[in-house]
Amino acid sequence: KVLEVLEGLLKLKNKECDDRMQEMRALPVVLDLFFKYEWHSFLHNLVQRLIEDILQGGNEELKRSLFTDGELLDRIISAHARNDEWVKEPKRSRLGYMGQLRNIANAIMRKCKEEGGAGAWIAEFTDQPSWRHFCESELDPTNERYERLQLGSEQGRPNTHQQQEEEDDFPPPPATINPYDHFNFRAPDDDDQEDLFDDDDQE
Repeated sequence: KVLEVLEGLLKLKNKECDDRMQEMRALPVVLDLFFKYEWHSFLHNLVQRLIEDILQGGNEELKRSLFTDGELLDRIISAHARNDEWVKEPKRSRLGYMGQLRNIANAIMRKCKEEGGAGAWIAEFTDQPSWRHFCESELDPTNERYERLQLGSEQGRPNTHQQQEEEDDFPPPPATINPYDHFNFRAPDDDDQEDLFDDDDQE
Protein backbone atom coordinates (compact mmCIF):
# COMPACT_ATOMS: atom_id res chain seq x y z
CA LYS A 1 0.00 0.00 0.00
CA VAL A 2 2.85 2.40 0.76
CA LEU A 3 4.23 1.97 -2.75
CA GLU A 4 0.80 2.65 -4.22
CA VAL A 5 0.66 5.87 -2.21
CA LEU A 6 4.10 6.87 -3.53
CA GLU A 7 2.94 6.16 -7.07
CA GLY A 8 -0.09 8.38 -6.52
CA LEU A 9 2.07 11.19 -5.13
CA LEU A 10 4.38 11.02 -8.13
CA LYS A 11 1.45 11.36 -10.50
CA LEU A 12 0.51 14.63 -8.78
CA LYS A 13 3.74 16.15 -10.18
CA ASN A 14 3.97 18.28 -7.04
CA LYS A 15 7.49 19.55 -6.40
CA GLU A 16 6.99 19.73 -2.65
CA CYS A 17 5.93 16.06 -2.52
CA ASP A 18 8.82 15.04 -4.77
CA ASP A 19 11.35 16.96 -2.69
CA ARG A 20 9.99 15.44 0.51
CA MET A 21 10.26 11.97 -1.01
CA GLN A 22 13.90 12.61 -1.78
CA GLU A 23 14.62 13.99 1.69
CA MET A 24 13.16 10.85 3.25
CA ARG A 25 15.32 8.69 0.96
CA ALA A 26 12.24 6.83 -0.20
CA LEU A 27 13.78 5.60 -3.45
CA PRO A 28 16.62 3.57 -1.89
CA VAL A 29 14.05 1.88 0.37
CA VAL A 30 11.82 1.10 -2.62
CA LEU A 31 14.73 -0.46 -4.49
CA ASP A 32 15.75 -2.42 -1.40
CA LEU A 33 12.29 -3.99 -1.37
CA PHE A 34 12.42 -4.70 -5.10
CA PHE A 35 15.61 -6.72 -4.86
CA LYS A 36 14.88 -8.32 -1.49
CA TYR A 37 11.62 -9.98 -2.56
CA GLU A 38 12.81 -11.75 -5.69
CA TRP A 39 9.52 -13.50 -6.53
CA HIS A 40 6.99 -10.76 -5.71
CA SER A 41 5.80 -9.87 -9.22
CA PHE A 42 3.18 -7.34 -8.06
CA LEU A 43 5.89 -5.44 -6.17
CA HIS A 44 8.25 -5.60 -9.15
CA ASN A 45 5.63 -4.24 -11.55
CA LEU A 46 4.78 -1.41 -9.18
CA VAL A 47 8.42 -0.39 -8.73
CA GLN A 48 8.93 -0.51 -12.48
CA ARG A 49 6.04 1.93 -12.95
CA LEU A 50 7.44 4.19 -10.22
CA ILE A 51 10.82 4.36 -11.93
CA GLU A 52 9.27 5.03 -15.34
CA ASP A 53 7.12 7.81 -13.84
CA ILE A 54 10.20 9.41 -12.28
CA LEU A 55 12.18 9.22 -15.52
CA GLN A 56 9.35 10.87 -17.44
CA GLY A 57 8.63 13.44 -14.73
CA GLY A 58 9.98 16.96 -14.44
CA ASN A 59 11.86 16.79 -11.13
CA GLU A 60 15.53 16.56 -12.08
CA GLU A 61 16.70 16.03 -8.50
CA LEU A 62 14.39 13.05 -8.08
CA LYS A 63 15.70 11.57 -11.32
CA ARG A 64 19.28 11.94 -10.19
CA SER A 65 18.37 10.40 -6.85
CA LEU A 66 17.53 7.16 -8.65
CA PHE A 67 21.12 6.88 -9.84
CA THR A 68 22.94 8.38 -6.86
CA ASP A 69 21.00 7.50 -3.70
CA GLY A 70 19.33 4.48 -5.28
CA GLU A 71 22.44 3.27 -7.15
CA LEU A 72 20.05 1.92 -9.76
CA LEU A 73 22.55 1.04 -12.48
CA ASP A 74 24.90 -0.81 -10.14
CA ARG A 75 21.96 -2.75 -8.70
CA ILE A 76 20.79 -3.80 -12.17
CA ILE A 77 24.27 -5.02 -13.08
CA SER A 78 24.66 -6.89 -9.79
CA ALA A 79 21.23 -8.51 -10.16
CA HIS A 80 22.17 -9.89 -13.57
CA ALA A 81 25.39 -11.31 -12.15
CA ARG A 82 23.40 -12.94 -9.35
CA ASN A 83 20.92 -14.35 -11.85
CA ASP A 84 23.76 -15.84 -13.92
CA GLU A 85 24.93 -17.74 -10.85
CA TRP A 86 21.39 -18.71 -9.86
CA VAL A 87 20.48 -20.38 -13.17
CA LYS A 88 23.62 -22.52 -13.14
CA GLU A 89 21.83 -24.88 -10.76
CA PRO A 90 19.60 -27.54 -12.38
CA LYS A 91 15.89 -26.84 -12.86
CA ARG A 92 16.15 -23.18 -11.97
CA SER A 93 14.49 -20.45 -14.01
CA ARG A 94 15.49 -16.81 -13.98
CA LEU A 95 14.97 -14.73 -10.86
CA GLY A 96 11.51 -13.24 -10.68
CA TYR A 97 12.43 -9.63 -11.36
CA MET A 98 14.56 -10.13 -14.49
CA GLY A 99 11.80 -9.17 -16.91
CA GLN A 100 11.08 -5.94 -15.05
CA LEU A 101 14.81 -5.14 -14.89
CA ARG A 102 15.02 -5.45 -18.68
CA ASN A 103 12.10 -3.03 -19.01
CA ILE A 104 13.69 -0.59 -16.56
CA ALA A 105 17.05 -0.75 -18.34
CA ASN A 106 15.35 -0.11 -21.68
CA ALA A 107 13.43 2.83 -20.17
CA ILE A 108 16.74 4.30 -18.99
CA MET A 109 18.27 4.00 -22.46
CA ARG A 110 15.18 5.48 -24.11
CA LYS A 111 15.42 8.42 -21.73
CA CYS A 112 19.08 8.83 -22.63
CA LYS A 113 18.16 9.08 -26.33
CA GLU A 114 15.30 11.49 -25.61
CA GLU A 115 17.62 13.76 -23.63
CA GLY A 116 20.09 14.02 -26.48
CA GLY A 117 22.63 11.28 -25.86
CA ALA A 118 26.12 12.11 -24.63
CA GLY A 119 25.32 15.71 -23.68
CA ALA A 120 22.38 14.84 -21.44
CA TRP A 121 22.42 14.77 -17.63
CA ILE A 122 21.70 11.05 -17.66
CA ALA A 123 24.84 10.38 -19.70
CA GLU A 124 26.81 11.14 -16.56
CA PHE A 125 25.63 7.73 -15.37
CA THR A 126 25.00 5.74 -18.56
CA ASP A 127 28.44 6.55 -20.02
CA GLN A 128 30.16 4.63 -17.25
CA PRO A 129 32.22 1.70 -18.65
CA SER A 130 30.41 -0.85 -16.46
CA TRP A 131 26.99 0.21 -17.80
CA ARG A 132 28.14 0.31 -21.41
CA HIS A 133 29.55 -3.19 -21.00
CA PHE A 134 26.27 -4.36 -19.48
CA CYS A 135 24.28 -2.96 -22.41
CA GLU A 136 26.57 -4.58 -24.97
CA SER A 137 26.88 -7.96 -23.28
CA GLU A 138 23.48 -8.37 -21.59
CA LEU A 139 20.77 -5.88 -22.53
CA ASP A 140 21.21 -5.67 -26.31
CA PRO A 141 21.50 -9.46 -26.86
CA THR A 142 18.48 -10.08 -24.61
CA ASN A 143 16.42 -7.53 -26.54
CA GLU A 144 17.43 -9.16 -29.82
CA ARG A 145 16.43 -12.62 -28.58
CA TYR A 146 13.10 -11.30 -27.36
CA GLU A 147 12.41 -9.59 -30.69
CA ARG A 148 13.19 -12.83 -32.57
CA LEU A 149 10.80 -14.73 -30.32
CA GLN A 150 8.09 -12.14 -30.88
CA LEU A 151 8.63 -12.21 -34.63
CA GLY A 152 8.52 -16.00 -34.74
CA SER A 153 5.31 -16.04 -32.73
CA GLU A 154 3.60 -13.47 -34.96
CA GLN A 155 4.55 -15.34 -38.14
CA GLY A 156 3.42 -18.67 -36.71
CA ARG A 157 6.70 -20.40 -37.46
CA PRO A 158 7.47 -23.65 -35.62
CA ASN A 159 10.13 -23.41 -32.94
CA THR A 160 13.58 -24.66 -33.80
CA HIS A 161 15.89 -26.11 -31.17
CA GLN A 162 17.68 -22.76 -30.98
CA GLN A 163 14.40 -20.91 -30.49
CA GLN A 164 13.46 -23.30 -27.70
CA GLU A 165 16.72 -22.54 -25.91
CA GLU A 166 16.02 -18.83 -26.25
CA GLU A 167 12.50 -19.25 -24.92
CA ASP A 168 13.99 -20.74 -21.77
CA ASP A 169 15.19 -17.20 -20.97
CA PHE A 170 11.53 -16.11 -20.82
CA PRO A 171 9.82 -18.94 -18.91
CA PRO A 172 6.03 -19.03 -18.46
CA PRO A 173 4.56 -18.44 -15.01
CA PRO A 174 4.36 -21.53 -12.80
CA ALA A 175 1.26 -23.67 -13.12
CA THR A 176 -1.46 -23.46 -10.49
CA ILE A 177 -0.95 -25.95 -7.66
CA ASN A 178 -3.47 -28.77 -7.52
CA PRO A 179 -4.77 -28.77 -3.92
CA TYR A 180 -5.36 -32.53 -4.00
CA ASP A 181 -1.70 -33.13 -4.87
CA HIS A 182 -0.50 -30.59 -2.33
CA PHE A 183 -2.36 -32.16 0.60
CA ASN A 184 -2.02 -35.77 -0.62
CA PHE A 185 -5.77 -36.11 -1.14
CA ARG A 186 -7.34 -38.08 -3.98
CA ALA A 187 -9.76 -36.13 -6.12
CA PRO A 188 -13.23 -37.74 -6.32
CA ASP A 189 -13.93 -39.52 -9.61
CA ASP A 190 -17.10 -40.69 -11.35
CA ASP A 191 -17.05 -44.07 -9.57
CA ASP A 192 -17.13 -42.29 -6.21
CA GLN A 193 -20.19 -40.37 -7.31
CA GLU A 194 -21.94 -43.55 -8.48
CA ASP A 195 -21.17 -45.28 -5.16
CA LEU A 196 -22.67 -42.35 -3.32
CA PHE A 197 -25.94 -42.60 -5.23
CA ASP A 198 -25.99 -46.40 -4.89
CA ASP A 199 -25.77 -46.04 -1.11
CA ASP A 200 -28.72 -43.67 -1.15
CA ASP A 201 -30.78 -46.14 -3.19
CA GLN A 202 -30.01 -48.96 -0.78
CA GLU A 203 -31.26 -46.91 2.12
